[in-house]
Amino acid sequence: MTVYITEIPSDVDPNVPLIYRFTIPALNVIYHGQDNNGAGRPRRDYERDIERMLQGLPRATTSGQERYRPIHYAMYEAVQGGHRIELTLVENCEPAGLVARERWWIAHADRPWPGHLEKLTA
Repeated sequence: MTVYITEIPSDVDPNVPLIYRFTIPALNVIYHGQDNNGAGRPRRDYERDIERMLQGLPRATTSGQERYRPIHYAMYEAVQGGHRIELTLVENCEPAGLVARERWWIAHADRPWPGHLEKLTA
């Protein structure tokens, strides 16, 4: 599989719950997410989703997970345009505090974008 995402080094432990950030500087996009299981999802799943989009396939075959989200379309646009996608592991969190920390990072992002609004109101 082609690698589309560049991970920026950090001191965050990738094996425990964490907040992560995708940045696409050329498109002025910052996206924060959280993973209760460590860095597996941001390191693996988004690459797979980009590859599936490029092949014209749905996001997943699981009911309710077929549709791509705004961050997927931004990443697709970045790949098509040859733009850099950066992944930063931002901070480790206790599992009970992940959603609150994710929302804090979303609300305080340097360059918030419309894709964040769906998460803040969910």
